[in-house]
Amino acid sequence: EEEKERKRKKKKGGGGGGEEAEEEEPDESMLDWWSKYFASIETMKEQLRQQEAAAAEAEEKEEMEIGEGSKALGKHKEKSKAPKDDKKKKQQSVPEPLEKKNKQKIDELKVFNKELESEFDSFEDWLHTFNLLRGKIGDNEDNATEEERIVGRFKGSLCVYKVPLPEDLLREAGYDPTFGMFQGIPSNDPINVLVRVYIVRATDLHPADINGKADPYIAIRLGKTDIKDKENYISKQLNPVFGKSFDIEATFPMESMLTVAVYDWDLVGTDDLIGETRIDLENRFYSKHRATCGLAQAYAM
Repeated sequence: EEEKERKRKKKKGGGGGGEEAEEEEPDESMLDWWSKYFASIETMKEQLRQQEAAAAEAEEKEEMEIGEGSKALGKHKEKSKAPKDDKKKKQQSVPEPLEKKNKQKIDELKVFNKELESEFDSFEDWLHTFNLLRGKIGDNEDNATEEERIVGRFKGSLCVYKVPLPEDLLREAGYDPTFGMFQGIPSNDPINVLVRVYIVRATDLHPADINGKADPYIAIRLGKTDIKDKENYISKQLNPVFGKSFDIEATFPMESMLTVAVYDWDLVGTDDLIGETRIDLENRFYSKHRATCGLAQAYAM
C-alpha cells in the first residue's frame, strides 16, 4: 500500500496534473490472460470503428465533391482540396488523442479478425500442397468434380535456379552444396507431436432451433482421434464462450489436418452441424512464421 501511495504522489508531482496523472498502473497480481485478451479485443474494435468512420467520412466528402461538379473548375479544385486537407487534419487530430487517452496499461496481444491462413497465404511460404487426382476410367469420370477425384496430396517445393550458384552464396557458413537453394530444410521423417487446441469462443452462430437459438458444443477431429464435447453443450446461445483446451497426440505427416466443428445439440434425432473449419497443422509446423505457438514480445504477467 505504501508503495502504491508513493507512486501516486510521484505522478501527481510530475507535472501536467490532470486525470491522467492520477491514474494508477494496474496491479499485475489482479491480471490474467483473459484480462490481456479482452483488452486486446477492445483495442481491435476501436481500430475497426475508426476505420469505418474514416471510410464513411471519405465517402461523404466524395459525394459532396460530385454534387459540386457543375461549378467552375478552379472553384471545384479549391473545394476538393479543402475536404482532403480537412480529412488529413481530422485523421491526425482525432486518433492521436484517443491513443493517448487509451494508453496501454498492459501489454496487449496481436489479434487477427480473420483466419491466419488467409493472412499468411495458408502458410505455404516454402512448403506447397499439390492435389493428386484419380485418373479418368470412363465417361462417368468426366462429370466428377476435382474434389471428388482427389486421392491424396503431395507437399513439396519447386525451385528453378541457375547453376553454378553465385560465389557469395557458396562461401556462406554452413552452406551445403547438395541442397542448392534449399538450405536448412527439415527432415521428412515422421514427427510425433502434441497438439493443444484452445477453443475460446464462437460469434454469430447460425440459429439451428425453432426458437432462433442453438445449443452449441465442440467437436474436434485429428487423424484417428475424434472428440465430441457433447455433455458440455451451451444452451440457447449464438455467441457461446467455451474457454476450453484439448490435448491430442498426432504424427506428421499422416495426421496433420485438424477439423474443429460446432454442432447443435438435439435431445431427439441427430445433431446438426452449424459450421466447421480445417487447419493444416503441418504447414503451420514448418512455416517460418512460427504459427505453432504465439511468442510474447513482452512478458508482463
